[in-house]
Amino acid sequence: MSSSKGLWLTAALVVASWASIMFQVPTFDLDESLYRRLAEEMKLSGEYFIPTWDGKPFYEKPPTYFWAILLASRLFDPRDAPVSIFASRLPSFLFTLMAVACLGVFWPRFLSSLEGRRSITTYPGWLRHPTLPFLIYSMALLPGIGASSVLLDPMLTAFFTPVLLVFSLLWLEGDGTHPRRPGRGEVLVLAIGMAGATAVKGLIGLILPALAVLLHSLSACDAWSPWRAGRILWRVIQGLMASFVGAILIAGGFYLLIHWKAGPRFDYEFFVVHHFGRGAVAMQGHGGSLWYHPGVLLLGGAALSTLLLLLFSKSVSQGRGTAFLGYARWGFPFSWTVAFLIFYSASSTKLPNYTWPVWPAISLGVCVLLARLASMEDIAREPRGRLGGVFAIALKGIAYFGSIVVIAAFLVIGLTADQLVQPFVNSKVQTVLSSAGPWPVTVRVALILVGVFVAAQFYAVARIGSAP
Repeated sequence: MSSSKGLWLTAALVVASWASIMFQVPTFDLDESLYRRLAEEMKLSGEYFIPTWDGKPFYEKPPTYFWAILLASRLFDPRDAPVSIFASRLPSFLFTLMAVACLGVFWPRFLSSLEGRRSITTYPGWLRHPTLPFLIYSMALLPGIGASSVLLDPMLTAFFTPVLLVFSLLWLEGDGTHPRRPGRGEVLVLAIGMAGATAVKGLIGLILPALAVLLHSLSACDAWSPWRAGRILWRVIQGLMASFVGAILIAGGFYLLIHWKAGPRFDYEFFVVHHFGRGAVAMQGHGGSLWYHPGVLLLGGAALSTLLLLLFSKSVSQGRGTAFLGYARWGFPFSWTVAFLIFYSASSTKLPNYTWPVWPAISLGVCVLLARLASMEDIAREPRGRLGGVFAIALKGIAYFGSIVVIAAFLVIGLTADQLVQPFVNSKVQTVLSSAGPWPVTVRVALILVGVFVAAQFYAVARIGSAP
């Protein structure tokens, strides 16, 4: 079997494992059960603009995601039947596939732009393969588990991913301090992506991309001064203004329609209480420390984090610099990640699924680091400081520890279900584990296989990170 066929087969097996959740796992989390019930009442009542929970209006979220579940139920469930498990999970599965498909289509073009500027024509075939960013994405624990979850975040990620990719390409093809101006098609993609994200989860659809653009614009200042930073930022704003204005107009039209149908009560409940309020107060007990979301990224995607950190630590430990077209050109995926972490870390309400839109950015960033590794001989050498060596060792140790913890968790849960796990988790997780028991043999075997799969990925990642 050729390596290309092997990559496609691996990708197909990963997708099949994600799809199996739609047929095997009932909705068990509070949010999953709630969103399924909201769509079900919407279907049975015929009221499509004001979701209801036990007949009472539910204003905490716009109806966008519930429409997706409703459509799936209309297609696959009997007309007057409740929303099935399959129909409730199908939208997130399809939105996840949309996000990773965007990554796969985009990566060869992005690599070609890297290659054209560096005149590198010797990248190996696996590095050019469209499945590469998807396979890296699948190494993370949370996106794989959540690929068929009844949550808003996969839909949000599907809208955000094209925005991430277009911004990344604009900076890559810019002049090193400013992105090139987007074409009409790119303006349309950016506007629809940000407007769609806003329709799913509110103003973060505009705020988070704007924050990422701001941070990345500041990273382009080679000689920092307020005047220079202001000039760079102003040129960036001029180039991207049409995209943000288009997004505001589209999203504004959507929320005017919701206001017309649902009234001012929705505006207050969603934007004031459950939108801005989540930033100021930890709602429904979902609080956490400042390091909550960085910890989720590390433990929720241990093998992926290992790959990222080992590649970075290798460049440090061998005394190689980070000059690869300049960070301002290739580093937007990491600026996107940092912007999301800053925003959600500053927010009082914290949940693991808030990290979903970061995973495509990390996957693309890791692909770029692999390209750096493939062209390492062209990267200027710099003297290695003692602190850099210590930092590299610390990063590698954290990455190894996080990977081993996740692998062990899969194997232990698969072998013992919840008996050994419950004493080490909080009360909410204990309740979920107890409600899921007794665990079927098929679920146990699946967890063990996932643990073995992640272990194999970890071994491959370690080999890459330690290659001469």
